[in-house]
Amino acid sequence: MSAETTQVVPVEPGSSVKVACVQESSDLQATDHNCDKFEAQVRIAAANGAKIVVLPEMCLTGYLSQDLKKSWHVPGKPLNRSPTTNSTFEGVDPTEFAEPVPGKTTNRFCALARELQIYLTIPFCEKVVPPPLSTAKFLFYNTVVVANPAGTICAHYRKNNLWPYIDLAWQSRGTENVCFETEYGKVALAVCFDIHIMFERYSNVGDVWALLYSIAWVDTDTRYWFTYGLPEFIQQHPPAKYVLGANWSIDKPESGEGWNGYGYSSIYGPSGVLLAQAKTQIGPEIVYADIPVDKHP
Repeated sequence: MSAETTQVVPVEPGSSVKVACVQESSDLQATDHNCDKFEAQVRIAAANGAKIVVLPEMCLTGYLSQDLKKSWHVPGKPLNRSPTTNSTFEGVDPTEFAEPVPGKTTNRFCALARELQIYLTIPFCEKVVPPPLSTAKFLFYNTVVVANPAGTICAHYRKNNLWPYIDLAWQSRGTENVCFETEYGKVALAVCFDIHIMFERYSNVGDVWALLYSIAWVDTDTRYWFTYGLPEFIQQHPPAKYVLGANWSIDKPESGEGWNGYGYSSIYGPSGVLLAQAKTQIGPEIVYADIPVDKHP
């Protein structure tokens, strides 16, 4: 993906940088509301000294409804059953809510990154006009772009490994690894189910300082996965020295009836060592860690 490049200014070797993972809920069909909530959390993170801030998977557009009853859906694509109702998901057409790059949402959060002088992930549903011979009006991607302190987009990533249970209902597949240089070290991007292919790919790239990992997890034992399962996976396929995992949350306990996956956002160090983890699953929380920077040439 094309992205604007900026001059990387080296930092003092041996120093550290504060990073933050924002854990917060989002809703379908409520982009402005989602953006307001996440902007407020980003401002808190920056006020507490964070220079890199990671947000959950597709949080600005919403990934699924909090009760797991609604899913984005493009007509003609398969729509599965909700695990909470055992009935088919209520499909919502993403056309009205998805955006191009650049677009309203990326412009807003690029301006925020410039104001706060931070690197900021911007996860949302991207809308792209397809090639001329395509029968689709639009293609939709599960996208993360990164805004740098200059307020420009320095990386543009599309989820490579689609989760068949949900993502095939609307998403097109990304195809590229995305790494970019910062004054702190080389940074890579991945989204949730990408763990099954992208961790090994980035491990093969080598020399990656930090993986910014946007997550909307759905599983049976969330605490076990983020405390033991994911660290073991990182140890086996280390995508970077540090993994910054921002997971989604819900607003109230009843929204989580019948499913697990929310909460426990975590930051991991070399060999998957758990450096910091969210203490809550309901409502917002920000996870911080100070991590050593890589020497940049």
